[in-house]
Amino acid sequence: MNWRLLLGGMAIWALHFFALYGIGSIWHSGMNARLLTGLMTLLCLAGEGWLLTRIWRQSGDHLDAWMRHLSLTLIALASLAILWQAFPALLS
Repeated sequence: MNWRLLLGGMAIWALHFFALYGIGSIWHSGMNARLLTGLMTLLCLAGEGWLLTRIWRQSGDHLDAWMRHLSLTLIALASLAILWQAFPALLS
């Protein structure tokens, strides 16, 4: 298990956060902003899913198992944060 897999979920969340901030700054609350927000949310959730399946298939010793569980928890929290950020932008 390496650092990219351990913190990958949070990095994808950070990418989503800054992308939505940029989209909101440029397009405000128009239809283009909603479409881009939806697209970015789907792409980031797909990235989280890909990362989840990659980590799910790994095996190793007890330390690797602990890091695997930690990274899966961080992916779950990051996915929830991505959805949390997208709902107000999509429903406005």
